[in-house]
Amino acid sequence: MVWQRALIALAWTAGSMLPVTASASDFWDEVRNPGLAAYRRDLAAGAVALADNRAAEALQQADAAIARFAGRAGGHVLRGRSLATLGRHQEASDAFAAALARDPQVLAGELALLAAASAAHAGRLEQACAVLEQAIGRSHEKPLQAQALLLHAQLMLARGPAFLEPALRGYRQARQRGAEGPELLLGLALATLRDGKRERALQLLSHDAALLPDLHTPQYTPQQPTEVEVQSAAERAARMALQMQARGQLERAIELWASVARAGGPWAEHAQQQVETLKREGRSARAR
Repeated sequence: MVWQRALIALAWTAGSMLPVTASASDFWDEVRNPGLAAYRRDLAAGAVALADNRAAEALQQADAAIARFAGRAGGHVLRGRSLATLGRHQEASDAFAAALARDPQVLAGELALLAAASAAHAGRLEQACAVLEQAIGRSHEKPLQAQALLLHAQLMLARGPAFLEPALRGYRQARQRGAEGPELLLGLALATLRDGKRERALQLLSHDAALLPDLHTPQYTPQQPTEVEVQSAAERAARMALQMQARGQLERAIELWASVARAGGPWAEHAQQQVETLKREGRSARAR
């Protein structure tokens, strides 16, 4: 699946977060902390296993490292990366939380995106947002900031009307830092619609129609790696409904909005309002 491949890719890039080489002080470290050398070998072997797409083996190495030094963050990070790669997101988010409890600075860069993606996939949106907010504040790299801001905006939008303003702000900041593509465009347009600015939302999609994905295939899945993890079926359907609406395919848009309403959640009432509005406009058009 796309999200599994994306998480594997993120896990590879996050490998630099773990120590994989010895230093001159290793001997004295081992004297002061017996077993530390074996702990470091466990982490290094786990990182190599992940790079070779052997996540189950990496998980074993993580558990061995934790058994040696449960109070250190590294083993929990490796465990989280391994579980995320295996698609066991609830356990992965537990492991990343354990790593943060031991070292609040341990989740940085791509590793923070991976931890947030796993938390979001497990339904822990507040935990995912907290990880991303820390990553955004600490990163000085525009591409990483753009990724984190975009993911944060998606999460905020999914959490409901109370988080609409920070979602809109996040989309705009992500765009300022260079984020682009269909997920940014569709997310910003959907947030704009939910903010009551329907014409502006439709204009956004019409103006940048070339950036939108092809929806002729029945199973459209966003291609940005992190967004796959935070969008529920209802949120994907809402984006598709808005895109259909912008293309003038109102019957299909009504069907999709109705599916969002039936799914429940924080935006169900808004989706039902879209159904009623489009039906009313359809009746008016036929009467003319």
